[in-house]
Amino acid sequence: MSVVFKNSFLLFLRGGLIPLFLFLQVGFSYSEDNHEVNINSIIKTAIEKNLHKSHIWKSLLQTTDGKLNIKDPNFILSGDDFSLEKELAKTIQSFFDIPDDSLKHPICRFPARFYWIKNELGLNDNIFPNVSCPDFEEYLNRAPAQKIYLVFVSENVSQPSSMMGHVFLKLSGHNYKSNYAEHAVSFYTIIDTINIPLLILKSTITGMDGFFSLLPYSEQVKRYLEVEDRNIWEYELDLPEKNKTLIYYHIWELKDIKMKYLFTGYNCATVIYNILSLSSENFSSNKKHLWITPKDVVKETYRANLILSTKLIPSDKWNIRMLSEAVEQENRDYIYDLFKYGLFEDVKLSDDITTRIYQVELIRSYANYLYMRGDIDKKELNIISKQLSKIDKEILSNNKYFIDLSQYKSPIKTFNDSQLGVGYKMGKKRNYMKLYFLPASNSLSDDNREYFNENFLKLGELSFLITENSINVESFQLYAMKSLIPWNKFVKGISGEFRLGLEEHYDKKLRNHAAINALGGIGVTKKIFTDINTYLLINGGIGYGKSHLYFYLYPEVGAIIYEVINMKTTFSYKYIYNQLASNDFYHSFDITQSFFLHNNLKLNATCEHRVNNRYSNNIYELMFHVYF
Repeated sequence: MSVVFKNSFLLFLRGGLIPLFLFLQVGFSYSEDNHEVNINSIIKTAIEKNLHKSHIWKSLLQTTDGKLNIKDPNFILSGDDFSLEKELAKTIQSFFDIPDDSLKHPICRFPARFYWIKNELGLNDNIFPNVSCPDFEEYLNRAPAQKIYLVFVSENVSQPSSMMGHVFLKLSGHNYKSNYAEHAVSFYTIIDTINIPLLILKSTITGMDGFFSLLPYSEQVKRYLEVEDRNIWEYELDLPEKNKTLIYYHIWELKDIKMKYLFTGYNCATVIYNILSLSSENFSSNKKHLWITPKDVVKETYRANLILSTKLIPSDKWNIRMLSEAVEQENRDYIYDLFKYGLFEDVKLSDDITTRIYQVELIRSYANYLYMRGDIDKKELNIISKQLSKIDKEILSNNKYFIDLSQYKSPIKTFNDSQLGVGYKMGKKRNYMKLYFLPASNSLSDDNREYFNENFLKLGELSFLITENSINVESFQLYAMKSLIPWNKFVKGISGEFRLGLEEHYDKKLRNHAAINALGGIGVTKKIFTDINTYLLINGGIGYGKSHLYFYLYPEVGAIIYEVINMKTTFSYKYIYNQLASNDFYHSFDITQSFFLHNNLKLNATCEHRVNNRYSNNIYELMFHVYF
């Protein structure tokens, strides 16, 4: 009986199960023809599902309105024959390439594309080649992204590379060793020339070399806070796990790719904006931007409800400024004398708990600031820290306190970076219609209360005067900045101004003429009250107009006042000597009243009075501005 069963079983294996097993094996193995048929079928399905039209696909390719920002063949597989559809087909086809140890397989190079296409089409891993991606695995192990943050670094209008701020991503979590790790993901360029025409050409037309980096976060923060004296906002992002993975993987795809940095076309904000567009279609639905700035990215992130929490990390200087404004002059003087005379053995602070808290934090911040500058040593810092620890215990015994600075100043609340203006200008002998355009970023008459100090930054500012018979350029500011940093007893503060462009200068008879101009100067600003600033600037310039090259003086004093009902007054007096090589002077009195009608509308009324020993004229202007 057993022999019969054994023989029958062997016959069954030969005639039934073994051929069936071989048949199954053939079904999951690709002949060359079958391989092509399967790939073509997958590509056809992807096209039919319109994956190439998806906002995800466009974001993964870092395109803007269907146009390429990156042309590196290591990133764009379809080369000169690019289209969204052809790139999708080429990408899918590349995932089936036979692995070659000498080359990185496309599955390893494009993990975000692979992850997304596979999920959208419901494909199994076992239909693709079995490839090893050790570099990508190391990235996952060493740069965890349990949390992703958008990070905004405040503007520095005196530095061309950071005059509109900077934006990047922060990845944080526990790595493969269970150690907490934080990394900064950033796109930037290096300005290596002081040749202004060449810099303009490279930054707007030909492009500069762009660098996409993954660096320890602490290194980035230290440089911004301690070296550049800039403030940092961290926005923790509320991302679905699938979209978080896409962003995490896409960061890897941009590694080692050749990219061109264009100030107005493809900058740090553009790259981060495209990366965050992977979060939802709603994020990239707003197409109103002339170009994308760092603040635009923050605002769009807020508008798309992606912000889970906000944290402001001020530099020591700005932290000291904020805290010193929160205490009375008497308390500021006392704290300053503590450091001046070393009176930390017996520190006496206010009985009011709120004031006491601000005093403690001001002492702590100022001590750290002096230590970083080398003005006090480690021993002195430790003595101060011990005294503050005692005071902390006294406060905490009855209270719990936390100073929340997250809403103190917010990029989200600033006006948009571009503006158009139209209005009427009335002169002594002629009236004009005036058109105004500021591509970026803000003027002194704007509501600048969400900045850390009064300032303006004008890039490509242009104004026209129009009559029935003519259209004339009134002014063109290629680059202009004014930074009015209030003087502070603890950290001081220098104000300054610089302008480069074409503007009106005046002769002995106070007639205006177009002149090429470069002006600069420094000075001091005094905050009288919370809403009142006064300033003094000692400026000088070089101009070319009426066939003359000349130097001229341009000292200025002014005041800036914020009033009730969303109004602002700016007043200035200037003494101008030797414009247009006149060897003469004139006085200029300007006053502008601004009415902020809405978060994107402004009405300006301006009066300018110029006078010298023989002549005078008045100019009146009414302008309506729209921010976008």
